[in-house]
Amino acid sequence: KHGEEHQSDKSVVFAFGSHSHNLPPNTWEQITTCALSLPCDSVVVVADPLPKGLNLEAFSRRMTSVPYQDVFSSNTLVVHHGGAGTTALCLSAGAPSVAIPRSADQFFWAKMLEQSGLGKEILDVRKLNQVMQRALYSDALFRTANDYAHNFVRTGSEKAARFVLAEIEGC
Repeated sequence: KHGEEHQSDKSVVFAFGSHSHNLPPNTWEQITTCALSLPCDSVVVVADPLPKGLNLEAFSRRMTSVPYQDVFSSNTLVVHHGGAGTTALCLSAGAPSVAIPRSADQFFWAKMLEQSGLGKEILDVRKLNQVMQRALYSDALFRTANDYAHNFVRTGSEKAARFVLAEIEGC
């Protein structure tokens, strides 16, 4: 798998940040199995030491550290832990998500992604491959995430412009 050429214009990024080493080995085994079955490039972002259950041969590329905004895009499906920061970066990039929550607010954000049509929530990691494959081929999911990002940027820009104009007028 490593080094193979793929035909799809989409890619999958597996990014769990500081939670990478807290995932159980069976989760990494499922992720490895999923990566092997992908028809597109896959990137895993994980630092040393490698977590148990992770086989790097399954991925097109490994990154030990990277600003997520540099790898998340509107043609990237991001598999992550559902943390607020990673979720926000996915939303602003127009990247649909598959969230595998483990603790705290991650369950809230994963459910929000699912309910809003911007991603999928996985509570049983054994279903990851099936859900991820459906998400990867869902044009509606990619379109919804991309539309959200465009609206997010436009709305944010409009708010910033109104703020600047109000400040100028107040001088």
